Amino acid sequence: MSGIKVDDRRAHALKRFAAALTLFNVLGRESFGFEESWMSALVAVGTGIAVEIFLELVEAFSKGRRTHLRASPYEIFIFLLPAYISSLSLSMLIYCGDSLTPYAFGATIAISSKYFFKAPIEGRYVHVINPSAMGICAAMFLLPSTSSAPPYQYIEHLSVSGEVILIAFMCYAGSFMNVMFTRRHPLVLAFMVGFLMQALLRALFLDFALLGNLVPMTGIAFFLFSFYMLPDPGTSPMEPRRQIGFGVMTAFLYGALQIFNVVHGIFYSLVLAGVIRGLYGYFKYFYQMNFKQRMMSESVS
Repeated sequence: MSGIKVDDRRAHALKRFAAALTLFNVLGRESFGFEESWMSALVAVGTGIAVEIFLELVEAFSKGRRTHLRASPYEIFIFLLPAYISSLSLSMLIYCGDSLTPYAFGATIAISSKYFFKAPIEGRYVHVINPSAMGICAAMFLLPSTSSAPPYQYIEHLSVSGEVILIAFMCYAGSFMNVMFTRRHPLVLAFMVGFLMQALLRALFLDFALLGNLVPMTGIAFFLFSFYMLPDPGTSPMEPRRQIGFGVMTAFLYGALQIFNVVHGIFYSLVLAGVIRGLYGYFKYFYQMNFKQRMMSESVS
């Protein structure tokens, strides 16, 4: 039985993303000062992988196709890595005190969104909403006890030089992966430039403090978002020109949400950007279908 083909570049990117997040979680909980317990990560990851397996089996059965789980151990490992990455990312970016329910709930929503929120993009149906961002937003919006992880926890036990080294390493590792494997470096750069632009425009025209607008760019969560969440290959454009548009749109959506005092706007902005991209995909799809139908009717007449 022939195995399912695995794109080498995608597989390398997934393995490196997973390794980087795992290392950061180990160091974070043992040295940096993460306030979430190991159990929160285990619950999130276990739930995410279980939901992925269940929904994959359901979809394969409903469509009469061969499941990705009937493959070699390596291919199954690669198939489950996105669920692992999304769930682990969620577990380190939300804070719920002693409750484990939000981690399980958020991971369930995150992985389920891959199967339920799809749109026609470039001739095929793909999931368009970043799973981690979707799970985080759902947990924070629907469960009042859930908030984003406090910014200080990522560097609470580090000196100033340690903070600089950590940020420099995160930027280097993220840049390397996005240049060499995901090819999403235009997206990351466009988002950062867009973030600066919206901060400047809000300061110039809406009486926001410029330094206050730029404070998020100094936090570890911002770099995690920019280098490891935003450039998710499964939910971001492939073409560089569209990457730039998606990055700028996400940044300006964040700026718009800040005008209305929406807390945790950086995650909501990514979800909204995915929704807009999906709606545009449907609009383009139905427009092309109607155009083809008109052309066929005119040729017949």
